[in-house]
Amino acid sequence: MIDLKITLQILGTLVALVGIPKVYLDSSIASRSRLRDDYKFAKEYLSDVHGEESMHRYLREKGSQAITGKRDADPEHVEFLLSLVKPSKALHLYAAGKQCLETSYANGNRYLENPNRSGVVSLVFKNRFQKRWKRNFVRWFFFLLYCVPASSLMWAPGLIRHVVDDVDRQLALVVAWFPIAILLGWFLISKAKRITWAALLMKLIAEDRELKEHIRFREATK
Repeated sequence: MIDLKITLQILGTLVALVGIPKVYLDSSIASRSRLRDDYKFAKEYLSDVHGEESMHRYLREKGSQAITGKRDADPEHVEFLLSLVKPSKALHLYAAGKQCLETSYANGNRYLENPNRSGVVSLVFKNRFQKRWKRNFVRWFFFLLYCVPASSLMWAPGLIRHVVDDVDRQLALVVAWFPIAILLGWFLISKAKRITWAALLMKLIAEDRELKEHIRFREATK
């Protein structure tokens, strides 16, 4: 009689021993290569943005998509974030939290014909996320839902063993459930992460605004 628990433990140990070192090495090499590529692209992109008075909207859209890795990135948002003191961190947070944010136009200048509208465009929470308690509720709601599939990786094999008598069916159900639980957990935690990262971005924007006001004040009092 095959012990399902022991079999899964052996398989998990073998996968960890073989896979983890290889994944670490590959990711380390890929990370260094990607950083070099990111630098080259960012240099070209910023040269185009600041070097052309009337950069074509298509190029602005494609550049914004490439620098954030998101097809629905807004060029105005990207150009605003690039003006911050910590643009790399801001773009990283924006890529995950942008669905919770929307554009804010200073003085109603929404249709101002200026491709790089410094001081005109900013970011705010969408209406349904503007209250802190709503953001906290949604974030914790998805996190609690995430705990169900995440914890099921521990208790699902035991539950299946009590419900199903046939060992082969037990093993098949466990193998089928594991990828489902991982994907479902990833989906739910991504929902919670969006709000968290959007809040971190808004905090970064507020800190950036305070820092620039402080710098302007010091310059004015010299």
